[in-house]
Amino acid sequence: MPPISATLRLQPQLDAPRQARNHLENTCRHLAPTVRSDASLILSEIVTNAVIHARTMITIAIECDNNSVAVAVTDNSTQAPQLRHHDDLFEGGYGLHLIDQLAAAWGYDASSDGEGKVVWFRIGR
Repeated sequence: MPPISATLRLQPQLDAPRQARNHLENTCRHLAPTVRSDASLILSEIVTNAVIHARTMITIAIECDNNSVAVAVTDNSTQAPQLRHHDDLFEGGYGLHLIDQLAAAWGYDASSDGEGKVVWFRIGR
């Protein structure tokens, strides 16, 4: 099967993570359920962060093939994602730790126009 690519633009609204997950599930429905599930969870975390912290339009680019998925989430904030270190009593802030555990690779870069950032991840071979 040739690679499948898809793009989605979302408003920074509370339902954006659900829309992003649905888009990934539909685009990559041929992937193994665990790969699809992990990718959906990671995507949801990144989009939630964009909604809460960036509060700008969000663009999601997905590319999947038979065994893997690569996702890039762009927003217009230059604030870099930061792993938080806190005690067990703190609620929230664990999303990047989760991404670090589930993704084969992840990171962030300045967007090509220099006006925001791209948070990306890959799962699978």
